[in-house]
Amino acid sequence: MTQSSRGNARPPRKGRPPKVNREQVVAAAAEILSTAGPSAFSMRTLAAKLDISPMGIYHYFDSKNDLLGAVLEHQAWDTPDVELPDEPRERLVEIGVAVVDHLTAHSWVVDVLAANEALDTHTGRLFDDFFRTAATLGADHAACIDAAQGVWRIVLGEAIVRSGVAARAARNVPAWFDSDATPPAGAADMADLSATIPLYTAATAAYDVRRTLRDLLSAAIPGSDTDPSP
Repeated sequence: MTQSSRGNARPPRKGRPPKVNREQVVAAAAEILSTAGPSAFSMRTLAAKLDISPMGIYHYFDSKNDLLGAVLEHQAWDTPDVELPDEPRERLVEIGVAVVDHLTAHSWVVDVLAANEALDTHTGRLFDDFFRTAATLGADHAACIDAAQGVWRIVLGEAIVRSGVAARAARNVPAWFDSDATPPAGAADMADLSATIPLYTAATAAYDVRRTLRDLLSAAIPGSDTDPSP
């Protein structure tokens, strides 16, 4: 995770003056993402909305992720602040869950954040709390970063899975392990995997990302659960 600094916009390329300015491109991209969702967003869709060619967008932005990073910085997030527990370890766990919920609600940001091109304000505040709380457990900066990196990868994966499951359900497509789904290709030669398939539905329903976060944090920040300050 790295906070991107896009306050100094790069100077426009030389050539014919563009029909739209940088702020109009960002505003149009934000509107598509907020109203139609990430699946409907592409540089061609954005260009059509602005009545310009895709090259007109690249006049200001080097890539799709570059543009999305700019949208991140201008986004008015509607994710409410969450009430976190006082107990430090559970607070760290619930910070992770809060990030998952935020990323699931705004699934288009995942690609940008996963690439470490930007960090939105809501996620940044949560991880600021994470570092502060981890320090009360005796974690130095190196341990805080190590724990945060592990949590970051877990929450990104969880957000991707949740968004994918919601999209699959909307298409009324069964999961690969559902009883009425076609078995995976080559399943007959995968005896151990095949033996677990009947258990997958119940296990998936019972899965709680909090357990995974607790296990990681116990290993990453061992020791006292109390504030080490005198």
